[in-house]
Amino acid sequence: MNKKYIVRSASREYPIKWYSSLSELVAAVSAQVRPGDMLLVDSNADKYYGKFFRSLFATGKVFVIPSGEKSKSFSQYEKLTRALIRSGANRKTTLFALGGGVTGDLSGFIASTLLRGVSFVQIPTTLLSMVDSSVGGKTGINVPEGKNLVGTFYQPLSVHISMEFLQTLPAGHITGGLAEIIKSALLRDKKLLREIQKAKDAIRKRDPEILRKLSEKAVTIKADVVSEDETETGVRATLNLGHTLAHALEAYSRYKGITHGEAVAIGMHFAVRLSASLGILAIKKANEIIAMLRETGLPLYLQEYSTLKKASPEKLVAIMKRDKKNISDDIRFILLDEPGNALLPQPIPDTTLLTELAKFIEEGNK
Repeated sequence: MNKKYIVRSASREYPIKWYSSLSELVAAVSAQVRPGDMLLVDSNADKYYGKFFRSLFATGKVFVIPSGEKSKSFSQYEKLTRALIRSGANRKTTLFALGGGVTGDLSGFIASTLLRGVSFVQIPTTLLSMVDSSVGGKTGINVPEGKNLVGTFYQPLSVHISMEFLQTLPAGHITGGLAEIIKSALLRDKKLLREIQKAKDAIRKRDPEILRKLSEKAVTIKADVVSEDETETGVRATLNLGHTLAHALEAYSRYKGITHGEAVAIGMHFAVRLSASLGILAIKKANEIIAMLRETGLPLYLQEYSTLKKASPEKLVAIMKRDKKNISDDIRFILLDEPGNALLPQPIPDTTLLTELAKFIEEGNK
């Protein structure tokens, strides 16, 4: 059965639509495409799904984005914006983004700046982009100094989701999406946490029906937060649970060997341990959360990835110093005071972080 949820942000209301089949999604997108609209498609998504979407767009109106985090760059941004302009993009053009989080973030940033703003539509093809990056209007690109340090808040016209896209995803990308689902539950929904715990065996097997039900609930959680706080001046900041360390891990690894969602899983694990170490979260509850992360098959430690085995607390703290969520020189973390409730960003002294990261890394070596 097809479903729809309306995001009511301050700048725009728009629907998130789920489709029971890919063919129904393609038909809906076809009805939305107008002459002059253009498709930006990830190279992997193009390989599997391009044939269903390319025919909806005129010749010369399809642009392929190389897969991988490296495409979120100024060079790719310039290449694509110039190509779009040469192909006749105007203020009535709508850009359709088909792919994962990289494609959505880059396409949204292009849409927000091209001709001072054109419309765009999200068609996420990974679990992580379905439950996280396609909803909420965050766009961005990376620079050598860190991830997503250049970007805008810019809402799409609509978001189209079909779980059929997941059939071609590598296991690591499913794991990454699951991390974001669990993150949403940890932030706001104890009932969803219980559902995840009960369904842990099905989750480990990556059961598509279970993932569909959980992803729908995670999306509505994020959409509700975005409706409350579109530009992250308050409660929306809690959606960064696990991301402060995750972004440092990605930057340290140069975006190789670990997906964003896998890094978030490790970051959540560290944030839970930090919450307990600081006396904010009861140790018993912290252990219950960590057990759930483990039982659902999420990675827990840096040492599980070859590109992170030599990461030191000092190097990670140096990278976190450049995190966009910081104020002054303070590194800020989202912490939990109980499962289902997060605190607004908390400044953590460097000495505390160095000590806690050293303990965390040592634990992973056991």
